Amino acid sequence: MNQITPPGSSMAGQESAADRLKREADAARSTARTTAHDIQDGVQSLAEEARVRAGETVEQQKGAVSSLIGDIAEAVNSAAGELGSRDHSAAAQYANAIGSGLRSISQTLDKKSVGEMVSDVTEFARRNPAAYIGGSLLIGMALARFAVASPPSRPEPRSNSDRDPTNEVPL
Repeated sequence: MNQITPPGSSMAGQESAADRLKREADAARSTARTTAHDIQDGVQSLAEEARVRAGETVEQQKGAVSSLIGDIAEAVNSAAGELGSRDHSAAAQYANAIGSGLRSISQTLDKKSVGEMVSDVTEFARRNPAAYIGGSLLIGMALARFAVASPPSRPEPRSNSDRDPTNEVPL
């Protein structure tokens, strides 16, 4: 039997509670979506800021490396001149060639962005994989030799006020 429920009865109250519950759930979903978008925008903003700062740092370091390579090129060219004046023309020619190559690298570092250089290296590696791997090995070995040959860092001497009198050897 179908009964008709008059307005104001418990069935009508249940429907309005269901409607309220649905509205509250929709509002909660909307708030969650808005919050998720806000968080996503914040994360993207922070990531962009980090990328910009990292790029600035890399560019600064690139400039320092370029300057160092330029200084080394000048030193090699100076050594080449000295070798030439001492009748060591073959060694002087090699030193001049090395100095010119270093100068070219320094100028390339100054002119190109990091992204352009990465693109160039990637393209070179695709065209000449054996040369790329061989060059990487040579650079790695040179860096390892440099690291081994570098003197160990010594701790800075402590001032007299920092000394522990219990560790001093009596004279």
